[in-house]
Amino acid sequence: MSKKTRPKQRAATSRRKRRTQGGGGLLIVLGVVVVILAVVIGLVFALEGEEPADIPYPDVPRISVNETSRKLEAGEILLVDVRSKASYDSLHITGAVSVPEEEVGTRLNELPVDQEIVLYCT
Repeated sequence: MSKKTRPKQRAATSRRKRRTQGGGGLLIVLGVVVVILAVVIGLVFALEGEEPADIPYPDVPRISVNETSRKLEAGEILLVDVRSKASYDSLHITGAVSVPEEEVGTRLNELPVDQEIVLYCT
């Protein structure tokens, strides 16, 4: 081999090494991304359909938003907003009446006895 071909050969070898070394970093990054995605997907499936453990009054029946909307439109329920009067005045669901939580006990006689009542607070 002549002295002129050695630098070319070294440069080609050096380029091959850099390409090989650079690909390893990419594989590590891809591996980390795959692991993170697997963890996130696993958490989503694990939490799907579960009720939060810290629901206040867990024995009180719950109703879905869709069912509430349907029943409200059909006139089958009375929707009662138990937030503060100021919160109600600021924004509330159309058709809801305001009975702040601290007044519910004293204002029960204002609520119909022949209709399903749905209370909401958020």
